[in-house]
Amino acid sequence: SLNPAMNGQNPCYTVDGQGREMVGIQLRVTPPNDPNWLRASLHVDPATGDDGSDGQTSATAWRSLQVAVDRLTPGDTLYLMGGDYRGDRLTATSSHVEVRASGTAAAWIRIAAAPGQTPRIVATAGNGIEILGDYVAVEGLTVVGEGFGPENDYGWGLMTRGNHHVRLAGNTISGMAVGGITSVEATNLEIMGNEVHDNSFWGPEQGSGISLWHSRDAGTEPGPDGYHD
Repeated sequence: SLNPAMNGQNPCYTVDGQGREMVGIQLRVTPPNDPNWLRASLHVDPATGDDGSDGQTSATAWRSLQVAVDRLTPGDTLYLMGGDYRGDRLTATSSHVEVRASGTAAAWIRIAAAPGQTPRIVATAGNGIEILGDYVAVEGLTVVGEGFGPENDYGWGLMTRGNHHVRLAGNTISGMAVGGITSVEATNLEIMGNEVHDNSFWGPEQGSGISLWHSRDAGTEPGPDGYHD
């Protein structure tokens, strides 16, 4: 670290541990070339979290995934600690987690596995995660279906509906009644590096591992890589 002092008219700094003086130093910090470099990092932990905490660190993580998602604002990254996340809305046509908030073109909302962690969203009825907002990324999560059958036959792992600019990357989806990943009337969608297997055993919609339904033009411009719909 540098300790400032004055030496005549020039600023002088003594370098700790060296005892040397460096005169006339000008320090400048250049931020990374990333519009989201100052965005907040938030945390949720199904085992030790507390929804009354601030979510700012893994030690003060929230507990409920839906509560955590509802508190996100543009530019936030929500890190999921390891463990099973089981939703409380268990009707056949609902979703365990709904992402209703939107990011912006310069400040996406990101929901991701914490480094070195393997969070599982366990869906027992309906969808695992449904994304309704724009500029949302879901990365590195595991969605597992449990208890589906002839009397409980509806559920997608990841669903994005009526929105634009959604990125689904590096997720693993299995055991869902209708299918793994679906998009309904969405645009500017990225699906990459996901592992989707052992789905679509039940369900009247005749889904697939990945299904895109009625893609539409949201009126937004193509991204830097040129893709649109």
